[in-house]
Amino acid sequence: MGLYLAGGGLILGWPGASLILIMAAVLSEPVLALYVAPALYIFSWIPYLVGIWIGGTASLDYFRDFNRWLTRVVVEKLGGRVPATDGPTHATEPPVDR
Repeated sequence: MGLYLAGGGLILGWPGASLILIMAAVLSEPVLALYVAPALYIFSWIPYLVGIWIGGTASLDYFRDFNRWLTRVVVEKLGGRVPATDGPTHATEPPVDR
């Protein structure tokens, strides 16, 4: 539950506020940019912090491992080569909960 709350808070944060800002520019509504986008960003911290509190340090370790895996996949898809940092085997699946 903690991982879902923290992940939802991350998705609401910068991506959600950016989407609201794009909508404000397209619709020519400055109220969205002035009030709604900052309010959404501030609100996104609530589920994020509650999720980290519920998940504890294990959730932070999982986020670190997941971000390493996701960065590796993105760089390899873009054509780059990532030197092995986790040992001789290359994992193609995301990390599982410990």
